[in-house]
Parts: sequence; C-alpha cells; structure tokens
Amino acid sequence: MNQAKAVNAIKGAVRKAFTWYSEEYKEAYKRATVRVLIKDKDGNPTGRFRDFVECAQCKNHFYKKDTQIDHIEPVGKAFDWPLNETFLVWFHKLWCSVDNLQALCKDCHSAKCKLERKQGKYK
Repeated sequence: MNQAKAVNAIKGAVRKAFTWYSEEYKEAYKRATVRVLIKDKDGNPTGRFRDFVECAQCKNHFYKKDTQIDHIEPVGKAFDWPLNETFLVWFHKLWCSVDNLQALCKDCHSAKCKLERKQGKYK
C-alpha cells in the first residue's frame, strides 16, 4: 500500500467512525427533522405524519437516506504522511460542535463540496 492509499484509508476509517458514533451527528439529523402531514391522492389530510429531513440549503424535504451531514465550516485538507499536527487539527475539526453541522440533500452537498474543492478548502 502506498502512502496516498494509507492516508485515504485512515481518513475513511475516521470519518466512518464519526458518522456512526458521534452524538453531534445524530443531533444534527434530529435538528433537521420535520414532521409532515401526509395527504391522500386527492390532497386531503390523512391524519398520519411522516418525518423528513429538511435540506439546510434548498429547504426541500427528503428521506434521511437521501441526505448527508455536512460541516458548515469545512474540515479542510486532511493531513499528510507522516502523521503530524495537521492530523490533530483535522481530527478536532471532524469532531466539532453540532452548531457546525447541517443536513444537506445529496445534490446540495455535492455542489458545496465541489465549490470548496475549487476554492482549495477541501481535498
């Protein structure tokens, strides 16, 4: 395994752990969840509700599986090999306050990441 693959493997494992175990991540989804009254095909209320996640950017409602949690202030360029203080800064930013997290639909998240890469904020 070369150096770039090793760094990417470490980054991937840390990010996955963040999304699975972070209380902040769960709280960000909780804050973005909206309860919507379901209507029948004629537009009449059924009395049933369904939870959706509201995208912080486009404000549309999505199923949770169609959204992603995003860092408002980008985590930024990760780190290089060998591991050094930039890794610790990156790691600290990854485990940030829930106030730096937002739920975005996949399209808005992709557009935001593309813009951040173009601006050199994200790698």
